[in-house]
Amino acid sequence: MCIFDSFRIYLNTSCPPEPGRGAWVALVQDMQTRELRKFVGVEPQTTMNRSILLAAIMTLSMTPVDVYVELYTTSPYMHGAANWIAAAKAEGGEAEPQSDLWLQFDGLCQQRLVTLPEVSSADDKALLEVCRCLAKAEKDKPL
Repeated sequence: MCIFDSFRIYLNTSCPPEPGRGAWVALVQDMQTRELRKFVGVEPQTTMNRSILLAAIMTLSMTPVDVYVELYTTSPYMHGAANWIAAAKAEGGEAEPQSDLWLQFDGLCQQRLVTLPEVSSADDKALLEVCRCLAKAEKDKPL
């Protein structure tokens, strides 16, 4: 893999009560151009875990292959990705309710160098808070 480009993806969701209507927002920053783009998804019936995983899949699929991606989220569910993917593969896709999505996420990660760094900087925390607020606004929009 020859990596020239890199991206930062900031993900957050809003979907209480669970299960219920939920929304996710991703801010994707191209680290070469510094361009920041917003992506939004709304699901009529979802959970927080499913929503954050869908957000990761949708935004990763919008990045080119063979790039470096830092995926920022405060979701412990996403930070357990390696464990969930291994379980999904071992159980033939029956390990947990989102096994199909974990396998899809893994496939996207195989085409990119994806890391899930710890959220530590004030800037990263601020962007995640923006995502959370935007996701809540999307979730609360009338149908």
